[in-house]
Amino acid sequence: MKTYTEIYNDPKVVPDAHHCIIGKVIMGTFRFSNGDFASFVCGWNEDGLDHVSVAPFKKSKTPTWAQMCEVKDVCFYDNETAYQIHPAKSEYVNVVNNCLHLWAMPDGRAVL
Repeated sequence: MKTYTEIYNDPKVVPDAHHCIIGKVIMGTFRFSNGDFASFVCGWNEDGLDHVSVAPFKKSKTPTWAQMCEVKDVCFYDNETAYQIHPAKSEYVNVVNNCLHLWAMPDGRAVL
């Protein structure tokens, strides 16, 4: 995963009052190329994985594949593999209905 500085300096990350760094987690606002906005949270080495969650401001929308690709490009290096995971239903966590996640190994390698 890219560094705090690399992520915050990307033009798709909006410099606003929502930026926050707490330990190994950062929060902020993301501007997609179509003009839509989303909240994001990045965490480094959470339970052994790097993690990004993205929730559009418009609660009726879920991020598209293209938007998740934009998030991946901002938060991860080109040579890193990131995953969207669909766990067993018994392990579902749904705090925000329109939120999607990307997960990656901290060293960027593919799991498969």
